[in-house]
Amino acid sequence: MSDNFEVFKELVTKHNTKINDVICHNFDHISDRYFRAGEDNSLFVLCFKEKYKWIKVIHKVDGNVNGLRLKMYYANTPQLAFNEEQSCELGFMDGEEYTYILKLSNIGNDALRFDFGFKPIDFQLQNFQIAKPNLLEVLKEKFRVLITYLKSMYKFMYNNKIGLSRILRKIRREGFKKAINGAKTMANDAFKEANQDKSKIQVVEPYKVMIKNELLPQRKKVLHFIENFYTGGSSRLIIDIIEHYGHKFEHKIFTMAYRGADEFLNVDVEVIDIDNKKIVNEALNRYSPEIIHIHIWEGEWYHKVFDLLDNNHNYKIIENINTPINPILRGYVNKYIFVSNYVLEQFHDSKDNKSLVIYPGSNFEMFTRKLIGDYLSKNTIGMVYRLGYDKLNQHSIDVFIKTIQKRPQTKAIIVGGGPQYDYYLDKVKKAGVLRNFTFTGYVPYLELPSWYEKFTIFVAPVWKESFGQVSPFAMSMGIPVAGYHIGAINEIVNNDTLLAEPDDSDKLSDILINLLDDYEKCKEIGIYNQERAWSKFGVKTMVDDYDRLYNELTR
Repeated sequence: MSDNFEVFKELVTKHNTKINDVICHNFDHISDRYFRAGEDNSLFVLCFKEKYKWIKVIHKVDGNVNGLRLKMYYANTPQLAFNEEQSCELGFMDGEEYTYILKLSNIGNDALRFDFGFKPIDFQLQNFQIAKPNLLEVLKEKFRVLITYLKSMYKFMYNNKIGLSRILRKIRREGFKKAINGAKTMANDAFKEANQDKSKIQVVEPYKVMIKNELLPQRKKVLHFIENFYTGGSSRLIIDIIEHYGHKFEHKIFTMAYRGADEFLNVDVEVIDIDNKKIVNEALNRYSPEIIHIHIWEGEWYHKVFDLLDNNHNYKIIENINTPINPILRGYVNKYIFVSNYVLEQFHDSKDNKSLVIYPGSNFEMFTRKLIGDYLSKNTIGMVYRLGYDKLNQHSIDVFIKTIQKRPQTKAIIVGGGPQYDYYLDKVKKAGVLRNFTFTGYVPYLELPSWYEKFTIFVAPVWKESFGQVSPFAMSMGIPVAGYHIGAINEIVNNDTLLAEPDDSDKLSDILINLLDDYEKCKEIGIYNQERAWSKFGVKTMVDDYDRLYNELTR
């Protein structure tokens, strides 16, 4: 691996004399300028000999996955190069040359991280240059930002009906200095509003965890291991268990990454360094749980958790496999929990008596409605996903385009943001059907039901699916779900006639058109879907299953 990195380092430093070191992770050298990135996050970090306030990045990278973009993270030190809060995207890895002039910070940055993403790709590094921009380049970028600022201000004033006469009245009433300061604040708000990129910024409100019942005395303890405790499916599973049965079992969470009160309130979370076994063992012994519940994902972190437990068998161990991956096998694990029969059968011995399927439970309180009359919208297909690479690929948008081309009265709504947002938008524009599309970007969780209500059919054009909540949400609202016959989709939908073979967008578009042309059939499927979702995929069904398991292990 070191030889691979030496080749890469030589290519990167060839035109960049100010680089002190290059830190590389998870990719192999194939030949010449060709490299192969792995399943896990592939990246490199540049450490500079001096701090940069402004930087010029030129890159030409050709990858074999359409829509993939190079992402850059700012940092004051290499140790902080993994801070996702300070990042930008630097164009596609499509063989085109991109040039960016970027202001980093007033104090300067001496480390930058560049990500190739979480999807396996082959790529060719044709050109990569980092330099300090000259004065003219900086002035041009400042002028571009100023013009954007003024346009934003004009748009803000126009939309809010703020004319010159109103500004003059404000000056007479408040004085020139106070009025100007107010105008500056207003201008900054307008600029932020206009430049908030909904394709990249996920709207998250802190969630307050509330146990539903009065605490019982002498609760038994459960300790959860999860690599990051951010908003997501595995974190939601833990919270649902706490809220419904936290009165019977006390819960604590060990994690590598947590945003604290910005994400969740009223939950006991401890950030640990899994490499420091002595400290983690001390924390483990202090808490002294009866059950350790491990929620595995891909990556080395979970193997280190099991390395920690290999010499400590004082606990009952539950291992949740929440994605399509192989479990980490240990003889002392008491139960392997799979999110679907598909994952169990594909990645483990389904006859193992230690294995159990518990479907992820969805809270349908928000995602429901009475199915009376013509409750379904008409002529609209849509999807709700993070537009990344874990479930969608570059072809996922094709079925929407083809359906509209074949049936022009159809509308499409794409709810979600992420790395493929711009690629999908460009593809729709090139197909000439943009007027039929709505791209929302990320939306607040509380607004999701109102978007689902606009759908006639929910489309699941995924290339991988272990289970997922977005389809059950649609089903609970009485919406037909159609997609590709892959992973656990058929297990969710339970209807082969609504599924096409993977990536057969022509066949799937025909399925959608036949449904759109038969409104009564859509309602019939929707009524069936709601009953199925409530009986099999509700949160109460899931937490009851975990309660039975916890009780069984602690008898």
